Amino acid sequence: MRVNSKTDENTLEDLKADMRQYKQRYPKVQFAALDVTHAEYKTYTKLFAFPDDFYNYVAYINPGSGFTLSVSMAKEKAPASQGELAAYANVVSCLHVPLGGAPRQH
Repeated sequence: MRVNSKTDENTLEDLKADMRQYKQRYPKVQFAALDVTHAEYKTYTKLFAFPDDFYNYVAYINPGSGFTLSVSMAKEKAPASQGELAAYANVVSCLHVPLGGAPRQH
């Protein structure tokens, strides 16, 4: 998990910019939908993949404060199992930012 400063509320554009940079650096990368959400905060997700090499599951979360959160899970050689994806989704959904506070996990 990473806490990122933000200058605006366009978190989706932040993810798209990172995808463009990744594509420039790794032209063979593939992007796929990733169904991970948070009940309280806007969440934008994507799978960055090199099939049979590595898989990076990425969620950008906007809690509405002066920062965004990003949570990633990296897997080598094979996609995440259903159990691994469930654990990752649980981590994303458990994040909570108290008003005026730093993020914490339940």
